[in-house]
Amino acid sequence: MELRERWVFRTEDVPGVGRAVEVKGRVRYAFEQPYWCQSARPETRNACDAALISELAEAFVDIGTSRAVVLAGDGPSFCAGADIGWMRAAANLDYNANVADATALRRLLEAIDSCPAPVVASVQG
Repeated sequence: MELRERWVFRTEDVPGVGRAVEVKGRVRYAFEQPYWCQSARPETRNACDAALISELAEAFVDIGTSRAVVLAGDGPSFCAGADIGWMRAAANLDYNANVADATALRRLLEAIDSCPAPVVASVQG
């Protein structure tokens, strides 16, 4: 599987479990027990940008009947924080674009907080 997709759900993480679902051209694997969500940007140490924040929020919209969600990062680090390029670009945003950016992050945090299943982070680095 290519690691160019920002978020992938990988069947090899939980052998024998999973059903493939394609979402907006990215390959995702949703698991019934547990639901695995893995960032696949090891070249940036899984740093977050606007697209990644949006995709992760989407991933929490429908976890099906899963009783747990495992959030992980590919490569040597779970997440390096915010992508520096995204932060530099944000410095030039006007007020409305800045509010929209902040609102997207708020929606992600609310999606994780309101997830009906416990969310566990598999952190390394």
